[in-house]
Amino acid sequence: MKLSSFKTFPFHTFLLPAFFVLHVANEYFRLLAAETTIEFFLYYVLLGAFLLVVGRLAFKSLMKGGVWATALLVPFIFFGTIHDFLKTTAITRFISSYSILLPLLLICLLVFSWYCKRKTAKFEKAHHYFTVLFVILPGIELVLLAQKVITNNQQNNLAHQNDAIISIPPCDTCTKPDIFFIVFDEYASSRSLRQYFGFDNSRLDSSLKKNNFYIAENAKSNYNITPLSIGATLNGQYFNVLLENKVTTGRVILQGLYALEESRLPHLLERSGYAIHNFGLCDLKRHPVQTSRYFEEYERLALYDETLWYRINRDILWNMSRLNLSFWNIMQQRKNQQNQAIFVERNRKNWQLILQELKEQNDQPKFVFGHIMMPHSPFYLDKHGNRTNDFSRVYENHNNEGAYLEQLQYTNSWIDSLLIASDRNFSRPRVVIVAGDHGYREVPYNPERRDRHFMNLNTYYFSDKDYSMLYDSISPVNTFRVVINKYFHTKLPLLKDSTILLQETQPGFSLSSQLLN
Repeated sequence: MKLSSFKTFPFHTFLLPAFFVLHVANEYFRLLAAETTIEFFLYYVLLGAFLLVVGRLAFKSLMKGGVWATALLVPFIFFGTIHDFLKTTAITRFISSYSILLPLLLICLLVFSWYCKRKTAKFEKAHHYFTVLFVILPGIELVLLAQKVITNNQQNNLAHQNDAIISIPPCDTCTKPDIFFIVFDEYASSRSLRQYFGFDNSRLDSSLKKNNFYIAENAKSNYNITPLSIGATLNGQYFNVLLENKVTTGRVILQGLYALEESRLPHLLERSGYAIHNFGLCDLKRHPVQTSRYFEEYERLALYDETLWYRINRDILWNMSRLNLSFWNIMQQRKNQQNQAIFVERNRKNWQLILQELKEQNDQPKFVFGHIMMPHSPFYLDKHGNRTNDFSRVYENHNNEGAYLEQLQYTNSWIDSLLIASDRNFSRPRVVIVAGDHGYREVPYNPERRDRHFMNLNTYYFSDKDYSMLYDSISPVNTFRVVINKYFHTKLPLLKDSTILLQETQPGFSLSSQLLN
C-alpha cells in the first residue's frame, strides 16, 4: 500500500469495533471467554467492512465512504448508552420513546447520506478526526488491559482474598473417598413443597432413606442465584462483597460464574491426586463442560446488549407475537423446539455420565460434579417425561407452580436412579451429595416468604453411614468443610449458616427467561 493510500484508508471504521470490544473486555475483565470476544469483534469488523463497501460504491470515494460507515457504526454500537442517557433527564426523556427516536435516527441517516452524496469534498477533516480518535481510544484500552494482566487484577473475582478452604494437608492414614456433588437446579426441599405448594414429596424422602441418605430437612442455600450458590459451595465460603438485596445483573451472574470456575475445592482435590469430572453447566478451571456452557449467553450479552439491534429485539420485536402472524409463529415454534431439544439432550447426557461414574470405581479417587437444569424452567417436560408442544408458559419460571411440580415429579425418577447407584459396596469410601442450588424463587418478592427462595433439597450419602458431623440446617458453605474434616482429618471451622437474597432485575422479569426466549 502506497503511503498516500495508507493515509486515506479509513482504518477508523475497523478501529471503532476494536475500541468497543476492548472496552467491554476491560469492564468484564476475566469474565468473558476469548473465543466469544473474538467472535463479536469479527462480527463488528465485518459489519464495518460491509458499510465501507456500500459507502464506497454510493459516494465513489473510499475516504467519504469510510466516514459515512464510521458515522453509522457509532449509533449502532452505542445505541444503548445513548438511549439510557436520554431517559435520565426530563428534557430529553420524550425523545427516548422508540416511536420518536427510531424515526429521528432514520431521518438523520437519510439526511447525512444525502449530504455526503451532494457534498463534493472528501471529508478529510472528519477522516483525520476519526482516525486520531480511534487510535487513541483503543490505545488507552490496551494500556488498561495490559495493566490488569500484569497486576493480576481481581476486581471481578468475588472469592478473592476471603477465608476459603485453604488446603487439604497430606494424610498417610486417609482413605480418599470418591466424591460426587450432584445439583438439581431450583429443587426445593420437601418442607418447602409441603408448606408453600401443598405438595407431598414423601416418596422421594422414603427413597433417600431407603438408600441410606441423610436428609437435612431444614437446610437453606446461602444464595438464591445459581452461580453464586454453587460457587460458594465449592469455595466453602461466602463472597467478599455485600450482595443482600442487590439486583441480579449480567455482571453479577458472570462474576459468580468466574468464582465458580476458579473454585478452590476442585483445585485442592486435583493436587491431592483426584481425577476431576465436570458434568455441569459451566467450566471448572482446566475442566470444561462435556456439553455446551449453559450460561454462555451472558458473555455474549455483555458484548452486544448496547447495540441498536439488541435493544430493538428486546424492547420491540417481542410484540410480533401479539400480531399472530403465521410466518412469525412458525419461526418461534421452530426455535422453541430447537431449544427444547438442546435442553433435554444436555440434561440427559449429564445425567447418564453421572450415573455411569456412580456405577464404577477406579484406582484413582475422583471428584464428580454434575448439574441438571431441572426442575428449573423452562418446563418442557410433564411428570412422565413427555415433551410439551405448548410453549406458551414454559419460560415462565416464576409463579408457574403447576408446570414446576410436573417437571419436579419427572426429575424424581432421575434422582431415584442416582440413589440406587450411590449405595453400593466399593473398596474406597464414597460421598454423594444430591442438592438443589436454591429453593423455588417467587416473583414478585414477598418479604414474609423470604425463606422460600432458599429452602432447598440437601441430602448426603457417606458410605460408612456415620452422619454425626452433619446437622439438620447445614448450608452449602459448610458442606465440604464437613466432608474434608471427616475424611482428611482437618479441623476447618464451620461458618454461620446465613442466606443472602438477590433481587430480580425487575418484578416478573428474569434474565434467564429473556435469554432463553
